[in-house]
Amino acid sequence: MQPKKPAIALVLVPCDHVGVVLDDVRKGDTVELRDMEGASHGSTVARSDIPFGHKIARTLLKKGMQLLRYGQPIGLTTTEIVAGDHVHTHNLVSKLSIHPVIESE
Repeated sequence: MQPKKPAIALVLVPCDHVGVVLDDVRKGDTVELRDMEGASHGSTVARSDIPFGHKIARTLLKKGMQLLRYGQPIGLTTTEIVAGDHVHTHNLVSKLSIHPVIESE
């Protein structure tokens, strides 16, 4: 039996606090953090199941920290988050909002 390949999480900007998982991840899976060219930015172990397209923490984040994804602030942490944690609405308040498009006449 071949060893299981690590899951992949995409890190678009080196300063990002999270990677976006490219497949469903199970608790205990090793997740390799890679950039767009495929270069490794380390790895972490998933501390819970994480669905495809969701975020995994790369590092320790204190409560109240501004979280960066794609190099941009996307929210504030509501609890302490450690590497390997699933980052979503249960531990993050979004700073993203939808603004209506106003067409000029």
